[in-house]
Amino acid sequence: MPKQYKNEAIYSCIVLNRLAMALNINLYQSNLDSAYQEAIERGPDLVSKADIIHEIRSNYNMANKVLNKLEQDGHVRMERSDDGKSFNIFITKDGLVHIRKCNEFYLNLYETQIKDHYMYVGIPAWIRDIPKSK
Repeated sequence: MPKQYKNEAIYSCIVLNRLAMALNINLYQSNLDSAYQEAIERGPDLVSKADIIHEIRSNYNMANKVLNKLEQDGHVRMERSDDGKSFNIFITKDGLVHIRKCNEFYLNLYETQIKDHYMYVGIPAWIRDIPKSK
């Protein structure tokens, strides 16, 4: 069976969910705004560009393409790290709202590709936690 091609939308979904997990909050809780504010104040887990490359299991060029698009859309913020050599990536409030709203859509549309992506490491919590619409 040939390997399924993963496009930027799938990678964007994976990246935004990885960044949301770094906040250590439940993406589907009712008071998301205040939880986001508290997470930012206490300091989210740092996610570097190298972490993103590892998460999407792709190359540097694809990671840059996806991150630049997410930054243009206002879903992520990139900051140069203290060492000046790498970047830390943070999800914005808009990115959090976007991924919360679109996770079920992404999973329905790209279920095969997303599950294939996580075949060897297990399905992450963000997929298991998506509330199913009726």
